[in-house]
Amino acid sequence: MRFMVIVKASKDSEAGVMPSPELLDQMMKFNEEIAKAGVMKAGEGLQASSKGARVYFDGDNRTVVDGPFAETKELIAGFWLWECKDLNEAKEWAKKIPNPHNEAGHIEIRQLFDPADFSSEGNPDLQLKPREALNVLYLGMNVNQAPWDDEKIRQAIAIGIDGGRIAENFYPAGSERAEYFTPCAIPGGCEGDPWPAFDAAAAKQALTDAGFDFTKTYPLHYRTQARSYLGDPTGVATDIQAQFKDNLGIDIELVVEKDDTFLGDASKGKFPLFLLGWGADYPDVTNFLDVFFGNGADSKFGPKFDDITAPLAQGAALSDPAERAAVYAEANNAIRTHVPMVPLLLFKYPIAELADKLIGRLVGS
Repeated sequence: MRFMVIVKASKDSEAGVMPSPELLDQMMKFNEEIAKAGVMKAGEGLQASSKGARVYFDGDNRTVVDGPFAETKELIAGFWLWECKDLNEAKEWAKKIPNPHNEAGHIEIRQLFDPADFSSEGNPDLQLKPREALNVLYLGMNVNQAPWDDEKIRQAIAIGIDGGRIAENFYPAGSERAEYFTPCAIPGGCEGDPWPAFDAAAAKQALTDAGFDFTKTYPLHYRTQARSYLGDPTGVATDIQAQFKDNLGIDIELVVEKDDTFLGDASKGKFPLFLLGWGADYPDVTNFLDVFFGNGADSKFGPKFDDITAPLAQGAALSDPAERAAVYAEANNAIRTHVPMVPLLLFKYPIAELADKLIGRLVGS
């Protein structure tokens, strides 16, 4: 079951008073605890209502009123999204939350709707159908920066991180480990050989054979702002950190980057190891492979590979599906060999359809 855990506003939060260093430290430790437990899916603090607005509805009329708003006790100062087995478990976790205020107050727990709550009983036209995965989450590596400049090391990482585990613990049912960078719902996306299966023992042996330095700690860069392909950045990053240690014996330091500069810095090739993703702008393989690995791609992965860029340029100029499939198989196999990144997972979410008409998205990332 999924729950929203709501932190109510206070006079201090509405006045823009920041929490004390002690409270921030307590909250960080609590968030780390629930993230490691697989409970926390997202969490954010909210600015004071003076930086917000309300839109009032009256029939077809709309009226906008800027904050601040007077009824402090009815306002929200922050929230978490949790995944718990039931309400009782959510209550027990909520009791452990550090008191967010310097006064008496309360935390509110509300259960979210899930697909099972939308029964089709009595309405045979209403159906829940999985939407094809058009997003990919990946672990990027800059091939120009040590130790990820060694192809054998990158190939070992590709089989040492279990994307299926991340899909199961952090994403809706139907999400799955990625075997290609491009979702298979997109024509040409899954040509060529799939990525090799998860094998932690083989991965660690390959790292040892490649002379990997296990004594160092390596940074993993990410941002905490949720995206369509990554609903719980800290939870997923923490899980990857744990997999590096447990599966491969590699110590990873999580480095949080600023949301407004992260993409720009990544595109310049600043980060040796980073967590990112992509969602389809349009349903063609060029929107995935060319954007990331083609001649016009940025430098997030470092220098480009000729045996990738050449077939991509050829495929973009072709219109025959069979001819395109052949060159995209060549490109996918080359990406699989060079491993500038590891595609971790693709995710699906149910949608409700009524008489073949889409009526709403029920759950997402």
